[in-house]
Amino acid sequence: MALAHIAFGYVIVLAPSLTFYWGVAVLVVGSLDTVLNNNAGNRAAKWAAYYVAMEVLLRMTEGNIFWEAGKYGAIVLLMLGLLSERLVRPWPKKYILYFVLLLPSLLIVDFPEVQTAREEISFNLSGPFLLTLSAVYFYTRKLSGNDVVKIFRNSLLPLLSLMTYLVIVTPNLEDIEFGSESNFQASGGFGPNQVSTVIGLAIFLLLVGLFFKSFLIYNRLVDVGFLALFIIRGLATFSRGGMIGAVIGGLILIGYTAIASRRPSVYATIFSFLLFAGGAGAIVWNYVNDQTKGRLEYRYEGRNYLTGKEREITSGRTDIMLNELSYFYQNPLLGIGPGMGTLLVKNKAGKPAHSHSEYTRLLAEHGVFGVLALLILLIAPLVQIFRLPPSHRPLPMAIFVFVLFTLSHSAMRLAVPGFFYGLCLITPAFAAPQPRPLQHA
Repeated sequence: MALAHIAFGYVIVLAPSLTFYWGVAVLVVGSLDTVLNNNAGNRAAKWAAYYVAMEVLLRMTEGNIFWEAGKYGAIVLLMLGLLSERLVRPWPKKYILYFVLLLPSLLIVDFPEVQTAREEISFNLSGPFLLTLSAVYFYTRKLSGNDVVKIFRNSLLPLLSLMTYLVIVTPNLEDIEFGSESNFQASGGFGPNQVSTVIGLAIFLLLVGLFFKSFLIYNRLVDVGFLALFIIRGLATFSRGGMIGAVIGGLILIGYTAIASRRPSVYATIFSFLLFAGGAGAIVWNYVNDQTKGRLEYRYEGRNYLTGKEREITSGRTDIMLNELSYFYQNPLLGIGPGMGTLLVKNKAGKPAHSHSEYTRLLAEHGVFGVLALLILLIAPLVQIFRLPPSHRPLPMAIFVFVLFTLSHSAMRLAVPGFFYGLCLITPAFAAPQPRPLQHA
């Protein structure tokens, strides 16, 4: 399967329109497979994981049915899974309340055109709706190590196609003119933030697989090789969010495992893994930094490579967040309405700007109801995770932190955080490595 997806990455360079038929086929086959088999083996989750990971590649090759198809496709698949399976499932009312709290602000939206209203409301509420449905689907769902491996592998496969596509369509690193901003050349001409986010997801998934000794592509050597390739492509985008999120998620997994295990043999395993991962990461970092003539280091330090002077580390996003907070202070009850931030919130240059932070967007567009929704978003998973035995907490906690960081730099532009948020609510039928593999024999 991995080789087929790598080959398909090459094919779509020659015929990008094929991605449209690929996306439609995944939705049709996934829906039929889920319904006809009553969601046996969590088919809905596995198909949804695959479709979510396709989203950026579909967008950059104009293969989407419509722009937000990644979110709606995952919603349809998860909903079919819930409706077709023969299980009595608990419905977490707090997550349904989270979405309901976002609806009152619809009463005050004031768009100049109906089409704009439809697009902006869909853009800003489809992500929270996917998060809600994912939470309902995965809440306390008992997943084996094999189930988790298959969900992760399904997410990784389309990203292999994306990486192959990027390697072919982008110039060699030494031929790209890198500056102090995210680089569109290195991200295939598409938004570096979105490309970096899904590459960061691939890095995070591979780190989890390697840590648990469950290899998502083939074996340890192959997975490490692809991990290095993903890191190179992610660093080259000069968009830092996805890369930092992957590292933070990996460190949470490793650190929490150490806290939960308290066994010398596990400490030795963790130390050797950190030593290996850190050494490999340093080699790849130095390679990309050399290829970019040292500008990668300037980028992550937030310095201008021409003057060496420090720049605003968030590349202007602080101004957008402060602007959103000012609208919250001015409209504390209902906010300014979902999607209205696109028209009213300005960046440093005074131009309208989409939010990069789901947290300040919730406050600006939903007021006090957004505050309550945010509290549910942040607190409810922690309550669920701490109900688990300590040895079962590391993976859900790592996924939770990875999603929270993604929401801070990419909001819900992509389906990734909404879908993976639900996975932090599972009841794992496996413990952290003792050491032993995640995937049971």
